Amino acid sequence: MLTVKQIEAAKPKEKPYRLLDGNGLYLYVPVSGKKVWQLRYKIDGKEKILTVGKYPLMTLQEARDKAWTARKDISVGIDPVKAKKASSNNNSFSAIYKEWYEHKKQVWSVGYAIELAKMFDDDILPIIGGLEIQDIEPMQLLEVIRRFEDRGAMERANKARRRCGEVFRYAIVTGRAKYNPAPDLADAMKGYRKKNFPFLPADHIPAFNKALTTFSGSIVSLIATKVLRYTAL
Repeated sequence: MLTVKQIEAAKPKEKPYRLLDGNGLYLYVPVSGKKVWQLRYKIDGKEKILTVGKYPLMTLQEARDKAWTARKDISVGIDPVKAKKASSNNNSFSAIYKEWYEHKKQVWSVGYAIELAKMFDDDILPIIGGLEIQDIEPMQLLEVIRRFEDRGAMERANKARRRCGEVFRYAIVTGRAKYNPAPDLADAMKGYRKKNFPFLPADHIPAFNKALTTFSGSIVSLIATKVLRYTAL
């Protein structure tokens, strides 16, 4: 494991060299002396290198934290190099989410908009935000849902699935995706139950019809109820 003193003492040499920290993370010291944090990893049988950040702008601890996040992504099949490239264009999940959010927040209350933004910022974007939306696999989206389920937040898990589905639908109608994996995940969720709409038992219908004749509320509500009575099959 590297120490701050070792990093500060590292001087450029005739050839570039590396100072290993562990778990693939190292400090790359080029001939120019401009030190860079890099992470060496394997995915799909191929060895790759991710540039984590520049020293001293990124401290040793910050580099370790970012490398840990990258390794976690790798463990679920997310390539951090590809994710980094995708985050810089308009086809990343994060970029499309922001478009969708700005479009939809006009019809939400301020409180709900803030709550939803926090949910995405804390639990969704850190995992799939940097990925090209058309490349996101069902298992990667399920990994997002599991974050909520693992802490017992089942309602929020379903809410996250539905809202992510809306982002995917937005991507589809704007020509940046062809498939929405969110609906297919419902049956894979822990404790998910489909809800049926309540219905009026047959023996209650006479009393209901009688109540309609004495209804003194809005005429619009009365007409709508009568229409539903004949169309709700």
